[in-house]
Amino acid sequence: MSMVNQNSKYGFLQIVCIIFATFLFLFTPLKGYSADIDSELMQAVRDGNITMVKELLVKGADVNARGEFESTPLIIASMLGNIECVQILLANGAYIDSQCFRKCSPLMWAADNGHIEVVNALIKNGAAPNTQDLDGWTALMKAIYRRHTEIVKVLVQNGANVNSTNVGGYTALFIAEEIESSPEIIRILKESGAKK
Repeated sequence: MSMVNQNSKYGFLQIVCIIFATFLFLFTPLKGYSADIDSELMQAVRDGNITMVKELLVKGADVNARGEFESTPLIIASMLGNIECVQILLANGAYIDSQCFRKCSPLMWAADNGHIEVVNALIKNGAAPNTQDLDGWTALMKAIYRRHTEIVKVLVQNGANVNSTNVGGYTALFIAEEIESSPEIIRILKESGAKK
């Protein structure tokens, strides 16, 4: 087993927990929330119902409403890769750097899930590329871990710090080499001044 799996916060059990939390996050009905307009907006975003999202925003739904796991509509749309929904939410004042209960931003969710269009839209609209989650991981680290080469390029070109460390003390380059990421990702990092 590599050092990343043995010593970092992202060991096998952690990954299973994250996958389970993501499943619950996406597919559990909103519990403890009244069936008000904000809850309806959250559900419309989950369903990818663009028409309903637009209607609810016109009726006054809070574009920055919080749901389970402290999710916002923009976090959900970014996680799901729904670029049209992301654009609508941003145009209606969604807070671009909102964070869920794990302190993951919309940019982190999009990078982790390989949604290049969403990553580009968020960066274009001013998303902070160096925000860290509770484990100190950045959008860049998440993209590297998932081997999303194009997203790594976009993040590096737009100011992602290639030498940030997570709580385990690992840099982006260390993670890339440890998981035997693509040679292209390692090249991009080294050319950008990344250190182990």
